[in-house]
Amino acid sequence: MFEKKFRLEIVTPTRIVFRGEACSIIVPGVVSSLGVLAGHMPFLTVLDVGEVMVREEPDRVRYLAIDGGFLEVLPDRVMILADEAEWAEEIDVERADAERRRALKILEEGGTEEEIEMAKRMLKRAQNRIKVAAKAMRGGGAG
Repeated sequence: MFEKKFRLEIVTPTRIVFRGEACSIIVPGVVSSLGVLAGHMPFLTVLDVGEVMVREEPDRVRYLAIDGGFLEVLPDRVMILADEAEWAEEIDVERADAERRRALKILEEGGTEEEIEMAKRMLKRAQNRIKVAAKAMRGGGAG
């Protein structure tokens, strides 16, 4: 099933997160998760905050937390253009938990509509980072 590979690039505005080959990826689409294998039909879509699963080899899977962006599938490569991205093993869980607590405090205390929306996004990001980091702790971060 995973014999064919494709070129994959994952980039943010500040760094190249990954450049290499992959057997498959699963990304957080806005409506639902999307899977891509070699030879997939070209398309472009918006990505949500969520987890990216990169299968580099049939027996090697890595997880990445992203904060939204775009997925572009082309005939010769696949690109993820993420607003922010961290491999599971890079995530500072204490910092993510502090962000989660700050967001919950804002939501409890209330505020302007803009502050509430910002806190909801902050909470979603923090919860995603904590969930993805847990995969590294269970040995799923690098394979």
